[in-house]
Amino acid sequence: MLQDGRIAEYGSVSDLLEMRGPVHGLIQEYGVAESALSETTSNTGDSSLQSQRPSIDSLPPVSILPVQRPGQLRAASEEEPGKLIAKEVSAVGKVSIAAYMDYFRASTWISWALFATCMVLCQGFLVLGNIWLKIWASANEAREREGAASKSTAEYYIAVYGMCGLASSVFSYLCQLVQWSMCAVRSGRVTHRNMLAAVFRSPMSFFDTTPHGRILQRFSKDQTSIDEAVPYAFGAWFLNLVIISFSLVVIAHAMPAFALVIVFVALAFFYLKHYFLDPSRTLKRLDSTTRSPIYASFQEMLVGVATIRAYGKSDSFMA
Repeated sequence: MLQDGRIAEYGSVSDLLEMRGPVHGLIQEYGVAESALSETTSNTGDSSLQSQRPSIDSLPPVSILPVQRPGQLRAASEEEPGKLIAKEVSAVGKVSIAAYMDYFRASTWISWALFATCMVLCQGFLVLGNIWLKIWASANEAREREGAASKSTAEYYIAVYGMCGLASSVFSYLCQLVQWSMCAVRSGRVTHRNMLAAVFRSPMSFFDTTPHGRILQRFSKDQTSIDEAVPYAFGAWFLNLVIISFSLVVIAHAMPAFALVIVFVALAFFYLKHYFLDPSRTLKRLDSTTRSPIYASFQEMLVGVATIRAYGKSDSFMA
């Protein structure tokens, strides 16, 4: 027995009762109080219940409402009653414009505007170099017809063509630099910080209804996609958009009748792209959803590795 932070008595119960010390006194005091309370309850229980029965019966009926767990996910309400963990549901349809806007705002619009400007200038100087080759070839034909009367020289055309190539290379380097050092890094940092702050500020009920593997999935595979796959995909998309736009403009300028064909080709492209984008988007979402149980199983295995080894079940968890 502890008293004032020190051991007052120690031993078996029978030995402590024979010593008649603090333990004996505590048991005697508690036993007397308990016996007095039981006698009082037995004497007054029947009469008090009889006197209270009419008042209880006269109370109006009370409607009973189900109580929901605070912070429980909306998807959990659609599950079977009694289930605590909400089933992860993948999104359906296109990615909302708000998701793209949040990603662009995370790295500021100025960074993406600078990236787009460098990309357009890079492809513009490439196209300008091809146009300059056409002018150079036409000048050579004119020089052959006019002989020495032409003032154009090969050095002049080579210098201009070289400047176009150099400018295109410089803007290509600046484009990659802005994309990965400003846009991608800042977007990944801001999204990770916001997600981490949201998890830290979540109530305990969130961790009761959300498996740990799902949280690890967001901070590992999904965050890696934001850091690497999304900037690369957006850069490739914008690069192809600029290349196709410049190519169509050049072709339409050289052959105006081709502009009518461009309209039908564009309509056919927008119609056929759904046959690839919709299944691809659905498969990506299924891949992200099915990875969460794997992370959860791995995390649970790490926590219970001592128990697994103690029962000799290590082979069951080997791949």
